[in-house]
Amino acid sequence: MRRVIAACTLAFASLVVVPSRADAYFWDWLDDLSGPSFHGITVELRIWCSFEDARNNLEYLSSLQRSVTGARTKFQERIRNDQPGGKKLEYLNDAVTMATRALEHVNDAIDVLGTNPQADASAFVIAALGSHAFAEERFEDALRTPLRDTVRPLPNPVIIDKARIATLGGGVTASLCLASPFARQSQYLSLDITWGFDIQKKGEPQYENRMVSFGASYHAVIKPYLTVGVGAGMATFSSNVTQPVQKFYVQPYIIDFKPLALRRNSQLRGPWWHLLYFRYNTITYPTGFALGSFAGQTEQFPAELIHAYGFYVDVEPILRDWMGKW
Repeated sequence: MRRVIAACTLAFASLVVVPSRADAYFWDWLDDLSGPSFHGITVELRIWCSFEDARNNLEYLSSLQRSVTGARTKFQERIRNDQPGGKKLEYLNDAVTMATRALEHVNDAIDVLGTNPQADASAFVIAALGSHAFAEERFEDALRTPLRDTVRPLPNPVIIDKARIATLGGGVTASLCLASPFARQSQYLSLDITWGFDIQKKGEPQYENRMVSFGASYHAVIKPYLTVGVGAGMATFSSNVTQPVQKFYVQPYIIDFKPLALRRNSQLRGPWWHLLYFRYNTITYPTGFALGSFAGQTEQFPAELIHAYGFYVDVEPILRDWMGKW
């Protein structure tokens, strides 16, 4: 809750410098109805992060509990509906057994954290994830039974020492933050570098407006699939026929949405579920732009609230998985 309040407070404070608004398109840093239309790419580097352990988060564990319960019900219904025999029945019974074990481990983790929120329930969660994964494998085996001749022995999930639940632009995001397995970011600070070019007068070299910006942003993770933030920095605009112009900018709000992370238990799954995200943010240059700031400019531009959209790739989950730290 404190992260949400902090982000909202910063966003509200930033809005006081915004006198008007203008619409723009994908990666438009200046509205194409009132000036150049800049498209480009951003490289974002996280330099400070605050983490929480996904295995010790009651919200995630409750979601995992629902998933395992639903899976066990599915296995049991298949037995009742199909009335199987032989190896097919054996596979399905194994799936039910392993799902039951997984549910017991999840319940143990929830009980531990319910008694002491600061306790470490990771051992129970690792065992639950291992049992749940094998239950699903057994169910797949049952579906392929006609092609099978042997039955694999049940493993002991407690000996699984690490669950590689590993996750999967506009821009590319990376991180310098050191993290342990299952640590998930709750908030972070980033440095941002953006390169942009004007597409409004494409093919006319005398109007080749360019932009380079350097800034910083703060982000709070509200849900695994939703992050909000604010930012600020300096942008330099140049062209073949004008002198470089430097402008301070503010990003009143930055909203990142990871559609794949909507999947249940995404924080306990592989890195690919966190690779892609869509960003919507607003930008304003409080002092506006005087006449002659851009090549081809015929009027001065007041401060505007500009909308920007982009697709990003977050390489941090993949790199952490590669290093065994996801």
